[in-house]
Amino acid sequence: MIRGGILLASLLASGLLHASSGFRFTEKLGSFAVGFKVVEQYDGSRTFLGRTDPVTGQPITTNRARPIQTLIWYPAEKAGSPLRYGDYLALTGSEDRYDRSAEQIAATAEFRLRDYLPPDFSAAALGTIKNEPMWAIRDASARSGKFPVVIYAPSHNASAAENADLCEYLASYGYVVLASPSFGVHSRWMASDLADIEVQAGDIEFLIGYASTLLNADNSHVAVIGYSWGGIANVFAAAKDNRITALVGFDGGIRLVGKMVAASKYVVPERLTVPYLYLSSAPGALEDLYRQQQDLSDDLLARLKFCDLYLVTMEPLLHYHFSSEHLRFLSAHNLESEYPLDEIYQAYGGLARYTRTFLDGTLKNDANALASVAGKPEGFPRHAVRVEVTHSQGLPLTREVLAAEMFRAGFAHADEVYDRLSAQNPGTKLAPPEFLDWIEDLANLHRLDDAIAIAKLFIKTYPERPGPYHRLAELQLEHGDKTSAIENYKKALAIDPSNEAVASKLAALGGKPARVDKK
Repeated sequence: MIRGGILLASLLASGLLHASSGFRFTEKLGSFAVGFKVVEQYDGSRTFLGRTDPVTGQPITTNRARPIQTLIWYPAEKAGSPLRYGDYLALTGSEDRYDRSAEQIAATAEFRLRDYLPPDFSAAALGTIKNEPMWAIRDASARSGKFPVVIYAPSHNASAAENADLCEYLASYGYVVLASPSFGVHSRWMASDLADIEVQAGDIEFLIGYASTLLNADNSHVAVIGYSWGGIANVFAAAKDNRITALVGFDGGIRLVGKMVAASKYVVPERLTVPYLYLSSAPGALEDLYRQQQDLSDDLLARLKFCDLYLVTMEPLLHYHFSSEHLRFLSAHNLESEYPLDEIYQAYGGLARYTRTFLDGTLKNDANALASVAGKPEGFPRHAVRVEVTHSQGLPLTREVLAAEMFRAGFAHADEVYDRLSAQNPGTKLAPPEFLDWIEDLANLHRLDDAIAIAKLFIKTYPERPGPYHRLAELQLEHGDKTSAIENYKKALAIDPSNEAVASKLAALGGKPARVDKK
């Protein structure tokens, strides 16, 4: 389990939480009313249920695809009565199966709630929590216009409404916010392995795709907020999905899953370029982390070179304080914190404010907002928040980045661009297949000059290989530069004298082999 991965279920089951704390969300609503919808849909590209029921053995005849219960908060026209918190709790009864009856949904939701409540949690206290008014209005008419998209990825095994207060708050400031529950590959419960990270990353990608169908969503600006386990999944999603333009981690476990990052192969911290706000609890002692058998093999945050990282340590918040659902059931007598409840609530409000300000800067291009992220929220004690900002050291050396930089500078300056990025990425270079694919793609577009420029970079990067000289010679010959083609055929043959095809081509052109200085 990740550092401090204290889920609401384990907290309550352990008896740490006993009575309603009177949770207060300290931030003010933005200028928009908040609408709320629930969409029960499936990801047809993935299966969730097996062919037969694991309890009864009967064949399953309902939809076996992965259910993605999608909660949407959005700027709306004010009309109707707002939700109560119990409306969010009730959604857990159908989040993994849509074919339950109303009675079964209610029973399932109550079972899941009571399953983690301690025996002495009073019905009156629970009723008070369920009756707390929220901001959102179910199925309210959406405001006209397009708004940036925020995907919320909940913690391990958590419901989509785990941070409903935050989601409502962001919608009131002009964001379309989507969330779905986190659960395993083939059951409601997830393990703590790579497959379960990747299944939630897949859910994130599904929601981004679904957002593109919403008329009020600006899908050119997409951020993903991930709490705890969701703060691992959102980084995995960003490693594959370049539709994600900003990341927010709520005490995410990405710092402690180095082995899973390495096993994935595609999550390369040095290639993460999107701005990243990481809101953290105070770090635990190393001896505690070792005792909890945490994975300390790598720290992704320490390896980030090419993204702007805003690391904000929220001293009053423990790991489970990053969820308003957890805070609602928090006991004033068992805080495990030196800070009183009022300061914890204020810190959670500051977390929401930091998040909204960061999103205003990255998704709405508000430079002043982004600059203010490096400061502290008003009203915070100076000792309660620590902010560290590290800015990008340049750009990673990837084919996509190289192509974009060469587009701006012109392929005639390909050598200069490559040298600049190589200096920023010592020991990194494109693999030969990447060069070959790039050259072929350019040649197929009849951009021979540009293909020749990349072939020369191929030679510069791999001067000991015959293939780059051979391919450059072919391009030069096609371009009508027979003299240069002969020279490069000679160099290819000098490295690999056994290549009969090159020897025959060279003989046909009237050339002779040449030696190559293989430095």
